[in-house]
Parts: sequence; structure tokens; C-alpha cells
Amino acid sequence: MLDLDLKAQIVRVLREYIPDICKCINLSHWEYGANSTKVLVLSSGLVQCLGDIRLLNAEILFEITKIDSQSPQAASLDLVHDSTFHILLIWSIQKFHNNIYLVKFTEFFTQFCRKANNLSLVNAIIKTNLVADLANFFMEGIYSGSNVSRNKEMFICFFTDIVKAMKEAKETVRLGS
Repeated sequence: MLDLDLKAQIVRVLREYIPDICKCINLSHWEYGANSTKVLVLSSGLVQCLGDIRLLNAEILFEITKIDSQSPQAASLDLVHDSTFHILLIWSIQKFHNNIYLVKFTEFFTQFCRKANNLSLVNAIIKTNLVADLANFFMEGIYSGSNVSRNKEMFICFFTDIVKAMKEAKETVRLGS
């Protein structure tokens, strides 16, 4: 087990990379998204869609914020760009079948709602119109007659936890904590 001073030093160093990780997530989403005509051609001639790189960046961000959330101020959560936060939610909606990503994202989202400052919460949830995206996903994906809605038992618990975390954040912001 690492001593607390060493752990704090490591988190402090990793925290400095959060803006770069956010930028990488944002660029990969816009440059190599599902509707993009751009592809990455490797020297071997293979085309890679950057799916693994996206997930790796998201996982690194989730792990850094998870470790830092154990500190009293959890400053790394406030360094996550609101656009990155929104993209991570979009990926959870697009990749609702990926339970590994949903577990990690839900844990990140819950920590964010509990520990981020009020300004970060407002920017991530209100400014990005995140609630509208979730509402559309619920109405079109879960409560419609689509294939998604037929398989909702496999993933609905994650989105229920996300809504619960937002309700808790609302109480925290309203109380001024």
C-alpha cells in the first residue's frame, strides 16, 4: 500500500494531465466519430476507428478522478471539461450494450455529482443540455418499441443510477453544500 504522501504526489502529477486527456477524448469524438469520413490508417495499412484509444482515455480519466475523489477537495473532478463530460454521456448512450464502460461511467458520474463544485455541476449538466439527451434516450430507446427497449433489463439500472445521482446533486446544490 502506498503511503498517503506518495499517493497525493502521484495524484497531483496525474491531475495536470486531465486537460490533455479531455482534449484527446473531445478530438477523437469529433474527428473519428461514427459519422466522420476521416479514418486513421496505420503503417500496416489497417484502418483503426480509435475505439480502443477512446476507451483507454476515458478509463484513465475515470481512474484519476476515482483516486482523487478520496481526497477532501477532489479537485480533478472540477478539471474535467464540460464538453468531455457530455461526450462521455453520449458514449454511454451510444454504447449502452457495453456494461464495462457503463459501470465505470456510472461510478464516475456519481462521484462527479457528489464531489464536483456547483459551477462544474451546472456547466456539465445544464450548460451541455445533458438532461435533454437523457430524456431523448429514455423516450426513444427505453420506452419505445425498438430493439433497445426490448433489451433494457440489461442496462436500465445504470441509467437509473445516473438519474439518481443527478437528483442527489440537485439536493446538494439547493442546500448550498
